[in-house]
Amino acid sequence: MHRQTMTLAAIAVLAAAPHANAATATATFDAHVQVVAACETSATPMDFGTLTGLIKGSETATSTLTVTCTKDWPYSLNLEAGSGAMSGTGATPSDKVGYSATLVNTSDVGQGNAQTFTINGQLNVQDTPSAQDYRETRTVTITY
Repeated sequence: MHRQTMTLAAIAVLAAAPHANAATATATFDAHVQVVAACETSATPMDFGTLTGLIKGSETATSTLTVTCTKDWPYSLNLEAGSGAMSGTGATPSDKVGYSATLVNTSDVGQGNAQTFTINGQLNVQDTPSAQDYRETRTVTITY
């Protein structure tokens, strides 16, 4: 019985002891990403509102241009000329409302987040055309 007790005690001690032949292995890996320069842009409508009466040439409106480019990447903006006139969308599409649109700051360096620019618009002094909506789609090109 004494021998059985000693054998059981020895087994218990060996079971509780760390394995003499346990080993570990490690591996390393690199995390990688390549960022390629890119820009995105969007703009709000330039809305001169509803005019009652005559066009006086003092009516102004703005459009907010939002540009997001890769950090530290230079870019330039170009407001394409357009026709300089919004065309009627109703009964007399040949009627036009002349206006100007200017983008003052035309270059910058990307910040990695949204940057805003203002496009200023002003109606030209002109004979007031027929009552209807007038529209023109303008394009801003970003080169980076």
